[in-house]
Amino acid sequence: MSFTVKKINESDLIEISKICDDSISDPFGIQGFKDLYKLEHVKILKSVNQDEITGYIVLSIVKDEAEILSIAVGENFRRQGFAKLLMKEGLNLIKKSDAKKVFLEVREDNICAINLYRSFGFKVISERKNYYKDKKTALVMMAEL
Repeated sequence: MSFTVKKINESDLIEISKICDDSISDPFGIQGFKDLYKLEHVKILKSVNQDEITGYIVLSIVKDEAEILSIAVGENFRRQGFAKLLMKEGLNLIKKSDAKKVFLEVREDNICAINLYRSFGFKVISERKNYYKDKKTALVMMAEL
């Protein structure tokens, strides 16, 4: 398997939005991705396997802090290392900026994602009760670079 991570093009937004819709309980929607794509401080990377988009990561980098706004992998590509690759490349991009800390929010019941984030040095720093539409709690995690 040969896969890479690279910045998205505007033409990728529909496919990225579909992956988000299928993976996340509170998706951005196509308009949300179009709005994010236009922001200078937001970077969106895609993982690609043989010209097929397998996943994405959305990063916001402002001065000395960064946030992972969203990361998802298409259903047919899960458990193949794409999320780990996206995290690695996303964090590498953040490290090239002035950011010293990276934050993210994750559903408290998303054990696979929590374990992935912990493997990159993220620690739970707080909770946001009733954060999601279904009233689930979000764990706020942070890593220092």
